[in-house]
Amino acid sequence: MAMATVAALLLAAAAADPAALSGAEMRDLRAAVYGGDAFLTVPERLVGGVAGPEVVVVPGPVTALHRRKPRAVLVVLLAVVEGGRPADSVRAAAYALALTAGPAVGALPVRHFDEGTYDDPAPARINSRSGWVAGVRRKLAGGDRVAAR
Repeated sequence: MAMATVAALLLAAAAADPAALSGAEMRDLRAAVYGGDAFLTVPERLVGGVAGPEVVVVPGPVTALHRRKPRAVLVVLLAVVEGGRPADSVRAAAYALALTAGPAVGALPVRHFDEGTYDDPAPARINSRSGWVAGVRRKLAGGDRVAAR
């Protein structure tokens, strides 16, 4: 999908939501999603220094914006997952899942990303665009589970 189409999706999503993001908020969110690679890390557990699960690090501005406007942020992230370039799409999926299900879940799209098969039309591929779109849509449909963490 062309970038112009993604921009149109984002504008339509913003217009449909009364708690939509302002122009500056939209710009900041898009800059975080389109601004580089998703960062994975393995935090140390506090007890015993044993490594914890791999997690995705969501940029601070995205987390702060999600606390204020969780649904609007997820609508924009979903638009990027649906129509962005594969690397941008997987980054948006990682952020959406980290914000709604935790940073270890958010790491899954990044960890299993394969650009060569990401847009494969085979059904039930969790590590494909269609799989991540379905996952983010489920989070949006969950209502209270969309609340900020």
